[in-house]
Amino acid sequence: MQLLDTVSSYFGHFFEYIILGLLVFRAFDNSFADGFKNFIYSLSFGGFYALTDELHQSFVPSRFFSIWDILVDILGVSFALFLIFFWKKRKSCS
Repeated sequence: MQLLDTVSSYFGHFFEYIILGLLVFRAFDNSFADGFKNFIYSLSFGGFYALTDELHQSFVPSRFFSIWDILVDILGVSFALFLIFFWKKRKSCS
């Protein structure tokens, strides 16, 4: 049962940060950033948010700081950015 809770928690983190990555990229895409910088800004923001989220959890009773959660969060943002990259590349080829 503990394994199921852990796996579902990581899936939750992963998919939440996919959504965050898509939204952050869109925000930067509609503002000042362009091209590759947009991807870097989006990944940096997502990683920084993941770190601050885990730091916040370390102050909440019954919660704890986990480097694995941060890594899974960054993977979620990265996955979103890869999806955007391939979608934009496919769109520009057609």
